[in-house]
Amino acid sequence: MTEPIILDNTKRNQFRTCKKKFFLSSLKGIQSSFGSTAIRYGVAYHGIQEGYHSWVKENGWPITPEQTAMAITAGLQLGIKKWEGECKTKTYNDDYRNFNTLVNCFNAYREYFKDDGMFLKILATETKFECPIESENETEYKMLSNLPPIIFTGRIDLSVEMDYQKWIWDFKTTGWTLDQVIARANRSPQLIGYSYAGSKVLDFKPNGCL
Repeated sequence: MTEPIILDNTKRNQFRTCKKKFFLSSLKGIQSSFGSTAIRYGVAYHGIQEGYHSWVKENGWPITPEQTAMAITAGLQLGIKKWEGECKTKTYNDDYRNFNTLVNCFNAYREYFKDDGMFLKILATETKFECPIESENETEYKMLSNLPPIIFTGRIDLSVEMDYQKWIWDFKTTGWTLDQVIARANRSPQLIGYSYAGSKVLDFKPNGCL
């Protein structure tokens, strides 16, 4: 039986950027002993959001100061666990993207989106998926018929309901300006892929990505 091609957004982007790097890293497993401060920051930030919104999903949006403290604590505990996990296997050249900055960023996020509890319902937190890429027309069938099965994998950060519509919510940590992020997000292969997979692996058809 032909081994399937396991595709995720990181490998896809790496292959398009540098095929030699993809070969050495993804196929041969050669990794640098130095870690990326940006990736460590992003992994921990996603952990904070997952922990926080998992608490919200289970208990409802916090109302009292005590509930708010418990929700934030749940987020920070998972965030520091992810941070320490990244530090165990890599050496880092530390910069401004430290855990204190990360906490300040999360607090700024909570302040900006402080009204979420009035209209946003958390359906699911981080959801791993495996989705076969299947042809949907004759052109795609001709392209895929000569290839092994392709399995698209990834993680959907949040599934939410807003304005009576159900959405995929994806978090981004970036130093880019907002206009650049918006321009790229509208044609992001990652979000296009998540929308495709979401309609197949979730129990609802996403209205789009936030």
